[in-house]
Amino acid sequence: MITAIIIFSFLLDGIIATTLQSGSFFLPLFSLLSLVLIYPYFNTNKNMNFLIVAGLIGSFFDIVYMNSLFLNTLIYILIAYAITKMFSYLPINIANTYAVSLSVIILYRVLIFLFFSLIRVIPFDLIGLFNSIVSSILANAIYIFLGYLIINLAARRFKIKKITKI
Repeated sequence: MITAIIIFSFLLDGIIATTLQSGSFFLPLFSLLSLVLIYPYFNTNKNMNFLIVAGLIGSFFDIVYMNSLFLNTLIYILIAYAITKMFSYLPINIANTYAVSLSVIILYRVLIFLFFSLIRVIPFDLIGLFNSIVSSILANAIYIFLGYLIINLAARRFKIKKITKI
């Protein structure tokens, strides 16, 4: 089930990004947010596996969508680590999944913004950063809501173990 979620999210990122015009109000981060959705299905004793999966997703995202090398790999690993820490303090439910997703969106946008601002690819514009965060929240909130419901239904149907409290 984890593999299906990752592949679906990765492909959906590409489909949405190519069908929307540049500067669109919806900025998908489905591959990144798939980490929030799949985390409850990892054994808490195997956080290293979760970080490795995050690094692999980041690498594929770099190669396929960003044409960069290792930028998203490192960011995805950092964010996966943050996800493990956040869920170590929070019970896993829809409200906390939204809160962690919102944190992940903000963290990702800030890290990308800082990186590209530091190497002077984009100007240091806090309004632009704020707009990219707001643009990411709506589309990704819908994705998290539907993804959470569908994954929970599938997990119950196929009796897949889920962590509810760490």
